[in-house]
Amino acid sequence: MFFRPHPPLRILILTATATLVIQGHAQVLAVNLGRATTPSETGFTNWTTNDNTAPSATTISGIGLSVDISVSDSGSGTALRSVDRSDGLYTGTLDALTDNWWGARAGTIGQPGGGQFSIIIDGSDLGAGTFEWTSWHFDHDNQTGLMDIEYSVDGGSTFSTAFDDFDIVDGDVDLFAGAPNPATFQFTSDGTNDVWIRFTNDLSNGGGDGTENFVVVNGFRIESASAPTPDPEITSFSVSGSSATVVMTGAPGTDYYCAGSPDLTDWTTEVVPTDTSGSPFQTDVNGDLTFTVDTSSLGSSYFFRIQDSDPSP
Repeated sequence: MFFRPHPPLRILILTATATLVIQGHAQVLAVNLGRATTPSETGFTNWTTNDNTAPSATTISGIGLSVDISVSDSGSGTALRSVDRSDGLYTGTLDALTDNWWGARAGTIGQPGGGQFSIIIDGSDLGAGTFEWTSWHFDHDNQTGLMDIEYSVDGGSTFSTAFDDFDIVDGDVDLFAGAPNPATFQFTSDGTNDVWIRFTNDLSNGGGDGTENFVVVNGFRIESASAPTPDPEITSFSVSGSSATVVMTGAPGTDYYCAGSPDLTDWTTEVVPTDTSGSPFQTDVNGDLTFTVDTSSLGSSYFFRIQDSDPSP
């Protein structure tokens, strides 16, 4: 997704009480698929079911979205697996999300197979508009192979291909970098018909090591692509001793910088957070971030703003 440049919006005085205006988010719904014991990924809502048990339909709320969601699989109750690895092998971005996944087999337990299942989203709850779908497909152990990802915007009558032969990542997490294997595409809802997202193991290409082969889905995220991208905004600011805590919101997964000025005229000083990996710093999947800055070297009055360009000359 491409984001338009964001102008700096909020200026705060370090030694004064500021009135803050909270900037609204785009519509976002993030769901972590797993069992009842599944760890919670920050910013995600857990949808759980026991292994070999079809999940119950549920209502899940996010930011500006509350939708009824259900699952359709291609077989009996044993067709859908709910797998909890919880091995701690991967500790990077979205590590809790990758500890578990839902999968589907097409065959009996203990036999190689493929499978198919669909996530069904109530179209009237979703509303009319263009949405971006992101799902993650990563296993710590032995699941690999190819799958097809399709979507339907007419209640499952016809499907369009989003990905043909999408590669499931597995095994050696030491070789893995970045977000855990996301699949991202856009669809347009008419606000009436249900939207189906269908995952199918490509049996013509499914390899593997003699184990069962499944579709693997760790979780998913839906965001309105029709709503305007939120501008960066400081929503809370507090000072304790020589440290200031800044709570901000902005576009999800976006890099930002903190600029400082003693007099509102020179904004070329970069204020680097002390508790992140440095600058730029990145918001989470919902566009949120909290960080601290060292104020010991700043004057008695100082101004801050969040921006998406490096303030250094």
